[in-house]
Amino acid sequence: MKRLNFGIVKNINMMNLLQKYNISLKDAVVMLVAVLIQAITAIWAKDDMISFISGMAGIISVVLCSQKKLSFYLFGFIQLGTYLIIVTREHIWGEFAENIFYAITMIIGVFIWIKNYNKAKYEVTPKELSFEVRLLCMLLFAAGTMFMWMYLFSMTNDPYPFWDAISTMPAFIAEILMICGYREQWRYWLVVDVTSIVLWSMIGNPFMIVQYCLWTMNCIYGMHKWKEDLCIT
Repeated sequence: MKRLNFGIVKNINMMNLLQKYNISLKDAVVMLVAVLIQAITAIWAKDDMISFISGMAGIISVVLCSQKKLSFYLFGFIQLGTYLIIVTREHIWGEFAENIFYAITMIIGVFIWIKNYNKAKYEVTPKELSFEVRLLCMLLFAAGTMFMWMYLFSMTNDPYPFWDAISTMPAFIAEILMICGYREQWRYWLVVDVTSIVLWSMIGNPFMIVQYCLWTMNCIYGMHKWKEDLCIT
């Protein structure tokens, strides 16, 4: 009976903790499942420690971002540093440039998110782009991808210039939208993640493939959650 009572109290305390930080049971389950899948993949793939740290920090970061939690930046910086090591040794220079850009914008993003942070709900307040800005983003995506593809093809030893370009350019747009708190970021992250699955499949890194598959599912989750919360606010 004492063990049963202890278990009930423990569960109640856990639910109170989730409620305190405005984390739904669904959000907690999404995080737990994503981390478990990433850990199982790491054991199966027998990848190196850098890839393991990058994958675990990355999945925690993107799930926290989809839940609009400021703490996602902590894990994002860890993922950023380890991922730079991975793409450098694979000579994926588009990805390298993309992550240098992340380093700069994430520092700025911390201050923007703090400014727009809802302390009562422990999350950032989402916003929505106007039609004109959405159109501008699409034009930048198309023109930027074409330019980057031609540059990587002619000026570098990148083995996959097209896929590197199309998985990199939308990330610049998505990152800016993310640090500014716009929900449209998830459409561009979806392009990044799906094309990155193709890129890492050609490279032959199963750990990164699973990571981007999880990130793709998290994009769909993030699109739904940010739109849902925007309707509520």
